[in-house]
Amino acid sequence: MRLPCLCLHNRKSRNDGGQHPGPISIPFIRPSQHLSPSDLQSTPSTISLVQLQSTRTQYLFDVISKVPQAQYLLFNSVFELEPSVMDALQATFPFPVYSLGPLIPYFNLHHHNSSRPTAPNGVDYIEWLDAQPRSSVLYVSQGSFLSVSSAQMDEIAAGLHSSGVKYLLVARDKALSVKESFCGGLGMVVPWCDQLKVLCHPSVGGFFTHCGWNSTVESFFAGLPLLAFPIEMEQVSISKLVAEDWKIGWKVKGTNGDLVRREEIAELVRRGHINPMMNLCKLLSSRRNDDILVTFVVTEEWLGLIGSETKPDSIRFVTIPNVLPSELVRAADMVSFIDAVLTKIEEPFEGILDRLEVPADVIVADSFLPWAVDVGRRRNIPVASFWPMPVTVFSMFYHFDLLAQNRHFPVEFPERAEVTVDNIPGLSPFRLSDLPGIFHLQNQTLLQRVVEVQVPNVPQAQYLLFNSVFELESSVIDALQATFSFPVYALGPLIPYFNLQYHNSACPTAPNGVDYLEWLDSQPQSSVLYVSLGSFLSVSSAQMNEIAAGLHSSGVKYLLVARDKASSVKESFYGGLGMVVPWCDQLKVLCHPSVGGFFTHCGWNSTVESFFAGLPLLAFPIAMDQIPISKLVAEDLKIGWKVKGANDDLVRREEIAELVRRFMDSENVGRKELVERAREIRETCRRAIGKGGSSEKNFEAFMKDISK
Repeated sequence: MRLPCLCLHNRKSRNDGGQHPGPISIPFIRPSQHLSPSDLQSTPSTISLVQLQSTRTQYLFDVISKVPQAQYLLFNSVFELEPSVMDALQATFPFPVYSLGPLIPYFNLHHHNSSRPTAPNGVDYIEWLDAQPRSSVLYVSQGSFLSVSSAQMDEIAAGLHSSGVKYLLVARDKALSVKESFCGGLGMVVPWCDQLKVLCHPSVGGFFTHCGWNSTVESFFAGLPLLAFPIEMEQVSISKLVAEDWKIGWKVKGTNGDLVRREEIAELVRRGHINPMMNLCKLLSSRRNDDILVTFVVTEEWLGLIGSETKPDSIRFVTIPNVLPSELVRAADMVSFIDAVLTKIEEPFEGILDRLEVPADVIVADSFLPWAVDVGRRRNIPVASFWPMPVTVFSMFYHFDLLAQNRHFPVEFPERAEVTVDNIPGLSPFRLSDLPGIFHLQNQTLLQRVVEVQVPNVPQAQYLLFNSVFELESSVIDALQATFSFPVYALGPLIPYFNLQYHNSACPTAPNGVDYLEWLDSQPQSSVLYVSLGSFLSVSSAQMNEIAAGLHSSGVKYLLVARDKASSVKESFYGGLGMVVPWCDQLKVLCHPSVGGFFTHCGWNSTVESFFAGLPLLAFPIAMDQIPISKLVAEDLKIGWKVKGANDDLVRREEIAELVRRFMDSENVGRKELVERAREIRETCRRAIGKGGSSEKNFEAFMKDISK
């Protein structure tokens, strides 16, 4: 066990004013690793900052107090993983401090072929793993000492079963009942396994773990991303290291005792929302269902993310191996992810084209896959380049040369942040601070890769498709149509509006069992502020606390999606005015009559959904294209206000509360203008997809083009 020695430096759980405490500074921990009180707490039966006099906690203090009397201090850790705290301890104690890890039985791994383990029930799980695709299996184990309740194990098993992901679940004494209830063709349930051999098996792509230290260190050795599900003791602090400091996993829940429901587990395993490319395929298929066949090529991991999505029979999935970094960890190293996208997909994709029974008539490829144009040219297959972000952002990247020629790049912050750019064809003037976040990075490697991909390759395609509405970005689309010699089609909004008709027959609930639509039904019209900050990038815990506290004190009704922070936010700030959930069906919520506004990170899919719903926005961009989108929302389309710019400063609860009050005040003149403009945008979007609308005409023109 790895004793939670970091918990010994601060005994306060609340400050004198009773406010939710901020980060706790602990000696030897660098500022980026400062802990919140929830990182030091566990379930009520074990270590907690409000239970320091408990028998178990007192025992731990007694143990730690004896350490300075030893002659050596040995750790089951790796120096490079915790160098700052190791250096500090070495400077503190007069005797040697050694990190000797990982202290795991890696020396037994070479016996894999000569000593093949089986589970106690006789199941050869290694043989089963041998038959699975590379990195396709999620290994699930909740430890051998402490364990989850039977109810929680049932939720975990059911969530895995409905996720569509292959799994190997260690259920110990519950294995037989779990297997009988939930195990199907996707999974295997065993009471025990040789964990390190399983983690190092090539078919295993992730570890759903309680974050016991031994298990965590074994996962490090195996190089696997983690889903962190701490039960108690040091596991809580370890889950923080995993998810926030080392950024090699996500938290499934916080440290409270609430049951995590099967829907939430399934969503975490499948993480991600409907890809606009899938919506494009569904809409294409719906127009020519009898004479169009869509082969949707994804990695094996992504099949697990979207494979259970309802789709027409005319759309079929075909997989390539997991040649890309996992979705669990790709945000930590986007340069490596982009490099893999550029170099590792082309060959297996061509193999799929060789095996198709019916030859492809057109290739629709994301604009960040430049090799698709080369493949199409070699095979005489037309290629449609699909850009899923705003046309405005495409033009910023495409005209990078103009930025450089006019000395608008490199961008020098903050000195030149307010310098105006007015020479991009079709774009209204914008500030350098309005450029995508990638332009602001000191390391320009990622930007260079994106520009190298887009600029020379898009003009070689036969079509350019956008997830936008012509009337919303008409001037820049007109400029691009004048630039390129091939058709440029705006086909948006590419959102699942075709699912809205099922509202009454299939009312969704949040993963914690809350019927948020029923709650919305009981609220006055346009009285609720919907708050969600995306599924890929997210704000810090400190910023989420400020947002939640600001909402709570604003006096405005709200529905807040807090994802993995939902339980802690709910405990701290939840009251009669608001509801906190880890997930919801966003488009159904936005179109609900009681919702009157959207506090958003300005991801493009979320923004387009709000256009369709006709809602004003509070724009809170985090990174990437969200920054120019917030400018589009607040200054060009004039349907929202900015909460902050693109800087990293914490926006305080008082500022958020005041802004929310004004934004949702039906008598406020500024809000009335936003509401009127949002209604106009809604009608524009719905006309575009209606009979004779701009997007409808573009769909038909594209279908006619590829049917020749």
